Amino acid sequence: MLPVLKQTLRWIPLVVGVIAVLARFWVVDHGFPDVNEEATSVRLAMLMWDRDTGDIDLNPHFFNYPALTFYLNAAAQSVYRFIANPTSPDSVTDRVPLDLVRIGRLINILSMIGIAWITYLLGKMLMPRRWALWSGALMLVIPLFIRYSVTSIVDIPLTLFTSWCLLEIARAFRRPTEDGSIRIGLAIGLAASVKYTGALLAVPYLLTLLDRSNWRSLRFLLTPAPYLAGATAIIVFLVTNPYVALDFDTFYEHFSFEREHAATGHFGKSASSILTYLIALWDGLGPLGLAALLAGLISTTV
Repeated sequence: MLPVLKQTLRWIPLVVGVIAVLARFWVVDHGFPDVNEEATSVRLAMLMWDRDTGDIDLNPHFFNYPALTFYLNAAAQSVYRFIANPTSPDSVTDRVPLDLVRIGRLINILSMIGIAWITYLLGKMLMPRRWALWSGALMLVIPLFIRYSVTSIVDIPLTLFTSWCLLEIARAFRRPTEDGSIRIGLAIGLAASVKYTGALLAVPYLLTLLDRSNWRSLRFLLTPAPYLAGATAIIVFLVTNPYVALDFDTFYEHFSFEREHAATGHFGKSASSILTYLIALWDGLGPLGLAALLAGLISTTV
């Protein structure tokens, strides 16, 4: 009886994950026609291809976010237009067709599946496989991801590439290779190409290299690893955001605004109490996710 029960329990995280994914597809139209901020990437992608004239302009003329998600949406929209050939889609107030918003949401749902899979792979490196399965399933039921993975905002693809980068950093810590350094640079470049803050992933990578040298020297700077990763990240960022260089004046103007935004915080709040962040953790992770976070912190410090 006990082996049968154990075998049955192994399927629970998979069942939870499948239900969580199917539920996202089920509610992909939620909130229509009000799409608020999430329409930004979809609208900018749509404007790259003028359907009436056939003109294509890959310059987003908007650099508050990097352009990778715009291009992903534009590619998906092009495939949809060729296959479905929509003639009179329903539109929201800023003239963004709802079917294109739906495509942006589907991209994020697929990204969320990738996040769960990468979390499972990372979990396998740190814990038994059964708990790694639970860690992947948990990512799909965290309230923050439930709320945002059924929108087309850029933070979900950012989380996807961040997760991949952390997985590659963990692999490099165990067995550093030149190929691993290139993959880390690729992940950092893609993350920064979704949102500029993705470039901060260079910090944990450099700390990992420093940790491998036992925190006693900077000898890792004499190895190819940081330079391979750095060069790859820069090349990837420029390839996926060419108009950062080609339209530098507009980029600098918009990027300067985002720097001020980051300094003042959302809604102009330059400082927040610790209670604000604790409430955000509770709202974002939920009781199960918060319990897992606390358990992880305790296990690494005891």
